[in-house]
Amino acid sequence: MSAGCVGLSVELADLESLGFHDLRRTNATAMVLDGVDVKTAQARLGHSDPRLTLAIYAQATGEGDRSAAEKLGARLMGTSDVGRSTSESAGS
Repeated sequence: MSAGCVGLSVELADLESLGFHDLRRTNATAMVLDGVDVKTAQARLGHSDPRLTLAIYAQATGEGDRSAAEKLGARLMGTSDVGRSTSESAGS
């Protein structure tokens, strides 16, 4: 995508205060929140190393933190099916 297309898109979306890398960071963070695997996000962003994708662009979010806490709580309280096989879950 050319810089001209990006500039026009930013203008049409009324996002003039955002820079190109702000949009990349938002894109990367949204992919992580939506469960897109890191390798796919890395490829879409054109990075040679997935650590770069996570270190620079994927920002921690309150939503992600809450989700992680809920999953851990469910596992520790024994209410999670994570790690159980289908037959174990059906029998409990």
